Amino acid sequence: MNKIKLILATFSLIMVGCDDDTVSSGNNDSTESISGTYTLSSVVVHGSGDCSDQNGVSGTCFPEPQLSEADCPAGNCNCSSDLPEVTTEEDCDAVDGDWDGSDCTVQCGATTEAECLAFENSDGDSGEWYTGGFCMNINTGDGMSCGESNCQPSDCADDDEVSWINIGWNLWSAVLPQISVTFSNDGTYSDSDNGTGTWTQEGAVLTMVNSDNEVTTGTVSGTTFTTEDMDGVFGSDPVCSVMTFSK
Repeated sequence: MNKIKLILATFSLIMVGCDDDTVSSGNNDSTESISGTYTLSSVVVHGSGDCSDQNGVSGTCFPEPQLSEADCPAGNCNCSSDLPEVTTEEDCDAVDGDWDGSDCTVQCGATTEAECLAFENSDGDSGEWYTGGFCMNINTGDGMSCGESNCQPSDCADDDEVSWINIGWNLWSAVLPQISVTFSNDGTYSDSDNGTGTWTQEGAVLTMVNSDNEVTTGTVSGTTFTTEDMDGVFGSDPVCSVMTFSK
């Protein structure tokens, strides 16, 4: 299986999970009115499906999502080694290799620029170290072409369906669509997806009811409100995401 395509698919799945179908979160004694415009400022994803655990992460490493922020390198090595002893596609898939019909190749495993440039395979090819990032369609997980030049963050900024992905650490709040919600004093609200509804606030508890009568609740604290999102995006395993919006 192509590793890069797998990682992109993972990004896409996680993004689908972080939608607007939110449920209540936490307790707070704030009584300040929430009227105004709020924008998504923080997302913490709990892979266990329990937002109360202590293992939530605010971002992900590309293209090695299993790495923590501290261990995530700010670059990626393009390098491969042949495995002549692997002679079938099934055995190649078992070692996470790429099968071209007759040969199996695997990544060399270099995680630093020095290791990458020092690597040399049996054909005498050394590794190539890549930094920077690329534009990605967040709905499909496909990388976007920027013509003959290398992509820059500004190339992604004018399209709500395209995000800049760092080769390295990425905050979920930067990768996900920039959702915003505007609360009016008359008890109505509108969001960046052209959704509308009504809202009420009792102490720290915010309740929103959209035009389809779907109820969302959250917690107000000063100039922020926080909600939780729950969705099964890895097969049947639910992912719980704590989303904070700031004015």
